[in-house]
Amino acid sequence: MEKRGLVLRWTIVIGVVACFMVDLHLTRHYGGIDLRDKVVGSCSLMEGRSLYYNPWRPGDPERLADPMLPPGTAMTRYTGTPFQALLMAPVAALPFGEGRMAWLVIQYALLIGSVLFTARAFGRDDPARQAVVAAVVLLLFVACQSWRLHVERGQVYVLPMAVLALLFVALKARREVATGVLIAVLVLIKPTNAIIAAPLLLAATWRTWAGAAGFTALMAGTFALLGGGLRAWAEYFAAMRTWNSLPDPSEPPVVEGANYTYPSVIEGMAGLDAHHAMEFENGSIPAILHVLGLDIPAWTPWALLVALLLGIVLVAGRRLRRLPAWDLLLLGFCCWVLFMLFLRVPSFDYQVVVWAAPLVVLLLSHGKQPLAWNVLALAAAALLLGALSLLPVNVLLAEAIMLGLVGQVLWKGLRAPSRPLVQAE
Repeated sequence: MEKRGLVLRWTIVIGVVACFMVDLHLTRHYGGIDLRDKVVGSCSLMEGRSLYYNPWRPGDPERLADPMLPPGTAMTRYTGTPFQALLMAPVAALPFGEGRMAWLVIQYALLIGSVLFTARAFGRDDPARQAVVAAVVLLLFVACQSWRLHVERGQVYVLPMAVLALLFVALKARREVATGVLIAVLVLIKPTNAIIAAPLLLAATWRTWAGAAGFTALMAGTFALLGGGLRAWAEYFAAMRTWNSLPDPSEPPVVEGANYTYPSVIEGMAGLDAHHAMEFENGSIPAILHVLGLDIPAWTPWALLVALLLGIVLVAGRRLRRLPAWDLLLLGFCCWVLFMLFLRVPSFDYQVVVWAAPLVVLLLSHGKQPLAWNVLALAAAALLLGALSLLPVNVLLAEAIMLGLVGQVLWKGLRAPSRPLVQAE
């Protein structure tokens, strides 16, 4: 048994190091095009400048330049919240080249830490299974091309994934105040994340509400102290309305007649608009339907969400209280995934990293599953890894399978004999 454990640990180490070296090479050779707008957004927040409506023009500091924006655009590329910009401020404070390397290390640390921390919390009763699940999930994600894209572009979806992992662990440990704080963090990163936490209303206590309210008040005070911090939130919601009204929500509006160019060297680096020519997919259902000549109304995801939540309440009713709090969070996560897939915004495959912590919880908190369930899980893993190349839908199919697997497990929990809402350790 000890020998098998040693082999497993070395497999994880070798696999992660090998993938890290690939990502280090990509980070050194390309511009981190998606990190750039996050850094520019953070710098703008710290300087009291608009994060959304005041893109770089000649004469502005080069740290605010984003060469991925066509000259003359009326808006920046930044679509995150001011809170996300605040979280990224330490990275933005570094010269961009150093910030790129720091963010590479942080991404790996957040992914590895989230998987191992969640596995430890949910696998204490079976250390052998805990080790295998952590190894499989970790190697699955660091080896897939979606993670290559996430790291090379400098994306930030690993941030809400890490918060989600901490939230699962807090629920398992019955840390009610921490649960409230983490819910607030998740929603401040992206307001639509409130969908994930919505089922937890069934398990919320006054301590949970106090934690959420206290952290929200702390952040309100923080933004009030920042020059233009509160205004940034008003601009965020206005910018989201503007993006959603555009014919193509992936391209900012352009002011005609701009005749300037970006500096060839920005913050001592050339080629900040360079990126690796990896294939990637927009797994948004509206985007796929559009290619087929079909367009769905903008209200579709909201109608689907309302129908889904009403259906869950009508079918499950009071039986929802049979689910432990972490299963309620899994349920909210699945509702959020479905909502986001139908939203009329690009849904690129690097976003799949948000599944890392939920998969660990699913595999460790529900024991062994039937053969058919495991076969489907392997199919989802193969699609995620790219073993079956079905662009542009392989990651979409993987997510659809995973949603079905989670749904089957949760339904089994609803049909089980009554048990406490939050199980004791």
